[in-house]
Parts: sequence; structure tokens; C-alpha cells
Amino acid sequence: MINYNDEPNLLLEALAYLGRRASGSTWNHMEERIRYRHIKMNSAFQEQFSRLKTFTKKVDKQLALDEKDFSPLFSNLDGLPANTVGSASIAFTLFYTALEHFDGDFEAIVESLKANPPDEIARGIALVLDFTDDSSGQEPLTASKFMQLVLAQSLPDSTKVSILDTYNQYTSLIDEAAFFLKPVIRILSQEYESLKRLVSFFTKDLSSLGYPEFLAQMSHLKFDADASYLLRPFVFGMDTNIGSDIVPQTLCLYCGILRRDLSHMLSESLPSAEDVYNVYHVLGDKTRFDILCYLRGRKAYGQELSNYFNLSRNTIHHHMNKLVNSNMVQCTMEGNRVYYFLNQDALHSMVHRQYELFCDEQD
Repeated sequence: MINYNDEPNLLLEALAYLGRRASGSTWNHMEERIRYRHIKMNSAFQEQFSRLKTFTKKVDKQLALDEKDFSPLFSNLDGLPANTVGSASIAFTLFYTALEHFDGDFEAIVESLKANPPDEIARGIALVLDFTDDSSGQEPLTASKFMQLVLAQSLPDSTKVSILDTYNQYTSLIDEAAFFLKPVIRILSQEYESLKRLVSFFTKDLSSLGYPEFLAQMSHLKFDADASYLLRPFVFGMDTNIGSDIVPQTLCLYCGILRRDLSHMLSESLPSAEDVYNVYHVLGDKTRFDILCYLRGRKAYGQELSNYFNLSRNTIHHHMNKLVNSNMVQCTMEGNRVYYFLNQDALHSMVHRQYELFCDEQD
């Protein structure tokens, strides 16, 4: 079952807004990247993108915040997968699991997070950074276990120290992040009607396509009729952020409102030869090729792949992101785990495109 909530989550939007500014991922920067890749922008995308830029400038003008002050909390930690909204930042790891508890009372969220026991904070950090599959909390993630988990990752020492410091100083860091989040949430609340207008075209597009098809196109997830999904629009995000530990027994998906148009523009602008090359580039890494072979005829979750290939969880996460984004691998949720499996349709299509590119018709 898929439930759609057309209300933007202001806590998520505030995190993403600050994450974008901290990483320098402005809309102008994104526009430059689109032009650099020779992607032709269609009229629908241009119109909505222009509205999004205008809205963001309006928010910028009302906030007297300096990037150098909040970047340490909202920038992606070194060595973790780069993204435009800072989802690998200290602030994101501390607030992400509270997203669906936010009902407009930000102070209540802050106090609730600070009141969490250390093992809950540790589990939240581990889940957000994909260091573990276990969101059930059946076994407490003690300080020593959490330290072992962090030290086992293939990350720069400075990042490991930052993660451990986040765990040890979470109450003060929550307050520090809240200092910057609070004014952003206040401005977004005041501009809420403008936010809803930005989301309206996304809602219309979603309704016309149908939830299962939209879900498949935008998330690389295989729809399971027996599973429970919560789908929400994501204004400041261009990707689909997935959370399995936010609402019990529910997979939460926050989908960028321009993601579908951007994906279509990219596929229409990408020559077949470049598409084939991009897949070769992904599989040019021996580990990713071996993972693809391992998934033949089976599905596997992160820790299983980590154990089999003797690689850290964050390294596996990096490789799976590449394979999923190339569309050769899809994923599905079973309980608290994300399982990966081969996308047979995409692989057959890739074989066909290679044949068209390299083989004569008489072959």
C-alpha cells in the first residue's frame, strides 16, 4: 500500500536547504552542470526550476546565515558518498530519524532527541550512514560496539573521529544544529503556501502516472503490494531519499519534485554510445563486476555483501549506489533490510544497445 502525503516535511527541507548551501550545491551550480553535460531543458522543467530558484532566493534574503558558521554541521563528512543535500552530515545523522515525528513543534523534536539514550543515538547514526541493517533495536548498540562499528569502516580517520564525537557530544551538537535549523523552519513555515504551489505540479504528475509506476521510476525500488510505503515531495532535493527506520513497518520515500523531469531530460539527451560507455565505466571496477555476478539468481542485503567480499559497509554502500544509479540493480525492502537484485529488463536492454552499437545488421 502506498500513502501519499502532499505536505512538504519542513524539517527535511530545512536540513536540505542548509546542506545545499554548505556544500555549494546552489541552483546556479546545478544549471551550469546541466549545460556542461549538454542536456536540453524542456519547457516544463525550465518553468518549475525558475520558480524553485525564485523561491530559494526569497528564503536566502530572509536568513542572515553565513555558510562558514554552519558548514561543519551540515557538510557531508569526508569519505562518505557525496550528495547535494548533506545527507552524510552530522546534522542529518542526528535529526533524520525524527523526520516523521515533526508536526511543527521544533522545540519538542529537539528535546525529544536530546532525551534519547546513547544507544538510540548510536543506532540512528549507524542507520543513516548505512553501517548496519538492524533498526529493530533488539540488541543495544553500546558505546564499545558502536566504536568497533565505526572503526571498521573504510573512512578517513578524521571522519571516524567526527562520528564518534557526534555520539559522545550529541546533546550539545543537537542544540548547535537546532540554532541554524530553527530560523529556516520559521521562514519555510511563513512561505508554506508558496511551497505547496511548488509541489502541486509534482502531485498532479504523480496522480496521473500512478503510485506504483512512479515509485519504480523514481526510486529503483521494486513495488511490493504487501509492503507499506509513505511517499512525500522533496522540494530542495533532486534525488529520492529512502528511510526504513523512520516510521515502524513503513518505507518512507522523499522524492525530489523535479527528479522525473530531470531523469527524462537526461535519458533523451544521452546518446546510446555514451549510455553504453557509462555502464562499462561502472563495471570497469572489478568489485562492482564481481557483485553483479554474485547477484545472478539471488538477492542480497548490505551486510551479506560486506561479509562475502570482506569489505566495510560504507564501501559496499558506495558500490551499490553506483550499480543502482546505473539501473543494473534494483532494491526491495524486507523487514528492516534493503535487498539488492539484478534488474533483468535493464540488463537485456543494455545487451540490445551494445548489439546495435557494435554489430552489423547481418550479424
